[in-house]
Amino acid sequence: MLSDSVPFALLFLASRCSLLGISPFGVSMFCAAFDLKTGYLGLAAVLMGLASRGAAAESTKYIAAMLLFWLYTRLKENYRENAVISSVTAGALLFISGLVSLIYTQVNTYSVLLLIIESMICSFCCILFDKASGLLIYSRRPPSEQELISGAVCTGIFISGLSGITIPPGIEISKIISSYAVMLISRNMSLAVAGSSGVAAGLICSMNDVNAITLMGLYGAAAMFGNLLKSFGKYGVALGFLGGCAVTLLYVGNNVTVSVIEILVSCLLFIATPERIHKLLGGLLGRAVKADIVPADVKMREYLLGRLASSSHAFAKLAGVYRGATEKKLRMYGRDICTIIDGVTERVCKSCPDYGTCVRAEKTNAYRIMFSVLEVLENTGFCKTANAPGEFLAMCSNAELFLNEFSHVYELYKRDTIRRGEYVNNRDLILRQYEEISGIFARLHDELSGSFEFMPELEEKTADELIKAGYSLRDIRILENGMSETEVFLSLNRPADKHTLSEKLSDIIGCPMSYRDSSSGGLLRFRPAAVYDVEFGQKQLTKGSQIVSGDSLINFKSDSGTYYVILCDGMGSGSDAGRESRIAGRLLEEFLRDGFTASAAIGLVNSSLTLGVENECFSSVDLLAIDLMTGGAEFYKIGGCKSFIKRGGSIETVFSPSLPVGILPEVHISCINKRLEDNDLIIMMSDGAEGSSFGFLSSERMKKLLEDDDKSMDDIAAAVINSVGLKGITKVRDDMTVAAIRIKEV
Repeated sequence: MLSDSVPFALLFLASRCSLLGISPFGVSMFCAAFDLKTGYLGLAAVLMGLASRGAAAESTKYIAAMLLFWLYTRLKENYRENAVISSVTAGALLFISGLVSLIYTQVNTYSVLLLIIESMICSFCCILFDKASGLLIYSRRPPSEQELISGAVCTGIFISGLSGITIPPGIEISKIISSYAVMLISRNMSLAVAGSSGVAAGLICSMNDVNAITLMGLYGAAAMFGNLLKSFGKYGVALGFLGGCAVTLLYVGNNVTVSVIEILVSCLLFIATPERIHKLLGGLLGRAVKADIVPADVKMREYLLGRLASSSHAFAKLAGVYRGATEKKLRMYGRDICTIIDGVTERVCKSCPDYGTCVRAEKTNAYRIMFSVLEVLENTGFCKTANAPGEFLAMCSNAELFLNEFSHVYELYKRDTIRRGEYVNNRDLILRQYEEISGIFARLHDELSGSFEFMPELEEKTADELIKAGYSLRDIRILENGMSETEVFLSLNRPADKHTLSEKLSDIIGCPMSYRDSSSGGLLRFRPAAVYDVEFGQKQLTKGSQIVSGDSLINFKSDSGTYYVILCDGMGSGSDAGRESRIAGRLLEEFLRDGFTASAAIGLVNSSLTLGVENECFSSVDLLAIDLMTGGAEFYKIGGCKSFIKRGGSIETVFSPSLPVGILPEVHISCINKRLEDNDLIIMMSDGAEGSSFGFLSSERMKKLLEDDDKSMDDIAAAVINSVGLKGITKVRDDMTVAAIRIKEV
């Protein structure tokens, strides 16, 4: 009933509008734009409208025509598919009912001609109301030109329906609304549009008035005067409109049906309207007269694509600069041992009297002997005459001076090499960081350009259904993301129950939907409901008398519907190892929550730890990612221990060898994909639990441990540690962590 209140009021106004003594407008709107499932309300609205205008005696033919059309809709369910046929049918039924009415009263040529005109107007207005009804239904596309023209004409009919309705002291509401609308158009449109709108407003307000032409001229002149002063804001428009009316009234005197009080009231209302309302109304007018525009989401998408592409290119270029600088440094400092030997002989041997017979004459043999000196330096750390090769002492007459100089130069060379190595290594790490960031931007660009698809047809369908269900819809966006999932973004004018709204969206879209979150602006986000849920449990033991475990265990569900379990094991045990594992786990969690892929997140964590963001840090990473929509699971093991998947009575082992993060600049990231099913059980553990009791767990041993898996996940994790970690030993030799995860269908 509440959803029919606005159409009821509009139908009441349309039935009050008359032209040349006829009132076919109520019949036209009833046939074209009213929900005939509640047709009795429409009949009541038309009766009330005709009665309020004093035309109750003429209502017989109109009610008869509407009842006949209502019967026609029951015989032809898809009558709205062809608006032309429906409009012709409505006009024909009005003509038939009117002709029958004339037979019982008085038939003459004028009355028949007027009935024909009325029937034609009824058919024509049916098309107008049908086109204009699209403006009342939420739509993502801009209104068409036909809809705008139809809406303008229908608005005039509704305003004309207000004619004769007055408030003390005799102020006519239709005149107030018409004057206000003319001033609004004068402020936001061009001079020509303002003038023509004023003329149209004058016609609407005086359809049955002999002074219609005079009122049209008054409104047209007042609208142009208001437009000329619009640079002064709403005050200038109101003053200009008032001045235009005053000038016109000086010429025509009292030959108009609008009073000075009505003009003053409309000007005061226009001035009293808050500026934000003026901006809103002006924006609606501006949108209405514009041609087709590019939707905001398309423009934003293009903007984001451009920004992501340029950012990716910038970071890739920066990485190239670092790569070029590193290679240049390597070439610059790529001196070999021959260069060192040449430098020493240049300073020591050139002044020796035996230089011509020693180094210069037998250069190849001299270099071979000097390399033997280098070998002694490498093996013992020093080279003196006491441990120098005998053939060198036999060759060199100034051996002590040469050995001192050679040892000094070689020591400087080694220090410089170490410094250059660290310098190049740091450059390579920064290079890896930039390459990772560039790759992230490139992947986001690919996702936005190829994977996201907006669904305007589904948006229209969903909006219609929600409005019919009584929701006050402000905006809607529906898209298919990169995972082929349908996401719905809603904005409502008033709050609604999230659970009920989720159920309604599920019925409309055809798949279970669930509420995920909302923005600060009230935008509601719905995504497909998860097919699976997860039960999680854990158990930890610390090494010996340690208070802090060196293992860190994190589990969480991301906004994208992925469940993550992160098990990090720091090198060693105690607080230092715990710090390392917490750093790695915390960084990885932050990257994953921010939407990075697992491989990109691990790469960023590795390069960050290798750079020594928080001192030297090494940690294994055992990452499990479960897609709760599909049951797909991804295992990433960077130095992590093997995991076990129990399905029914079978056990499957998951393992991939790799060094922990934070050791090498580039870590090898491999992903093991598994498909999980309802009631599957996953066991993850640190190396302290796997390698306890001086042996490693086998599948058969784990199968026996998990024979009774009807316990809680915490109990299962504790049972694994108690059975594996403490059996046969009196003291825990390393930190132990076990995580138990069971996947369940919702």
